[in-house]
Formats: sequence, C-alpha cells, structure tokens
Amino acid sequence: MSVTVDANLLLYASDRASRFYDPATVTLRRLAQGPGLVYLFWPVIMAYLRIATHSAIFDSPLAPDEATGNIDSLLRLPHVRSPSEDEIFWITYMDVTAPRPGARESGPRRAHRCTHASPRSARHLFA
Repeated sequence: MSVTVDANLLLYASDRASRFYDPATVTLRRLAQGPGLVYLFWPVIMAYLRIATHSAIFDSPLAPDEATGNIDSLLRLPHVRSPSEDEIFWITYMDVTAPRPGARESGPRRAHRCTHASPRSARHLFA
C-alpha cells in the first residue's frame, strides 16, 4: 500500500492548538512506522514550511529549524519518497536556508526557486 500525505496532515500534527492535532499525530506516526510507501510531494512540503512558520496563520508558529527538522525526519525514513526533484534538492534547500551571519532572511518559497535554479550556486544567492 502507498499513500500521499497532504499539507493539512502535516500542519495539524504540528499545531497543538488544533482540534485535529491528536488524530493527525496518530496518523502521521502510523505512516512513519511503515512499511507502506509514503509520498511527500514538494508542493506539500513547501506549503507546510511556509504555513507552519507563519505567525499570521499559527498562534505558535514553528521555528524554521523545527519545521525543516520535521520534514527532514520524514524524508530520512527509507519508505518515504519525494518524487519529482533530484536527490540533492533537499540537501541544497537545507544549505540555502541555513542561518548565515549577515545574510538576509529568506522565505521557503524563494529558497525553493533558488534551489531549483542552480543547486550548486543557490547558497551564494543568500550570502
């Protein structure tokens, strides 16, 4: 069996104030245990990162490191797939969005475009 995860599931599992927090967390934990394939599409990941870290949407938004850590922990599972991007996309994204002294803040949407544009040089766009 395989499933596709929607951004809402990830968001509810990250929002303790949501009435859907408990069922979303249970579902996500069950999916994380495997063995069935779990597909996380990049638009879902980008939506999660943008919404979960936005203070106008979440009463207690996640820190960017916490949100990317949540995604990273899922993507590291052997049965989780992120189709359509090449293998180094997530590594490059994490590098592009890593805090750098003196760097401008950047949102996930811009980082996604830059990571897509040039994985080898994207990190320099935010320096």
